[in-house]
Amino acid sequence: MLAGGNFITPDDHDIYSGVVSIESVRILLFIADLNNLLVIAADISNAYLHGRTKEKVYATVDYGELTGKVLIIDKAQYGLKTSAARWHEACASVLLKMGFKPTKADMDLWMREKKKEYENIAVYVDDLIVASKEPMNVIEEVKKIGGFQLKGVGEPEYYLGGDIERKKRKDTGELYTKISAKTYIKNVCEKVERIFKTKLKNYHSPLEGGYRPELDQSPLLDEDGISQYRMLRCSLN
Repeated sequence: MLAGGNFITPDDHDIYSGVVSIESVRILLFIADLNNLLVIAADISNAYLHGRTKEKVYATVDYGELTGKVLIIDKAQYGLKTSAARWHEACASVLLKMGFKPTKADMDLWMREKKKEYENIAVYVDDLIVASKEPMNVIEEVKKIGGFQLKGVGEPEYYLGGDIERKKRKDTGELYTKISAKTYIKNVCEKVERIFKTKLKNYHSPLEGGYRPELDQSPLLDEDGISQYRMLRCSLN
């Protein structure tokens, strides 16, 4: 169920969910390589519904036999302005019960000590990446303690805009990780071709030879052009 969060003014409540940074994910994969850890990704289904609202939220029913009745909303439904923060709290509570602690460098990168190594979980809203000698045991523990339904459980192939590929070295059998933006670049190129109705060419340098931006005499952009420019700039970033 999707709520209308535009009617809520939660001035005294947190409304945002923290997310793990891409730098922390890269470091996590590097640590997994160094310690020969296995890596499993998972997506939590209907994550926001596991959070509980703190503010008073209600809805008036306008269909069926319940027309005119007032419903008190208890769960952090999608669309409410504070739902992201409430889910973040619920997820953190589950990880704390499992014995994980947030790292000092990134509060959404969690770790716990087990035998001779550490187990790690990176959290990006409802996406998890687990690095451990036995990551599926951690996944099952998350499902049991949190009561979560998980989907997309398996080795990560695409995460935060990057292609992830883990392989074993032929000589030592050790795991190593390759990260690229191949899929993201492909999607952006298709989007640009569609918007500008053009066919992009493959260049081997960032700029064409002889290009002099300081001599550009093209007219200023209109509102549509400004929007397109922002899209291009953000995509490049």
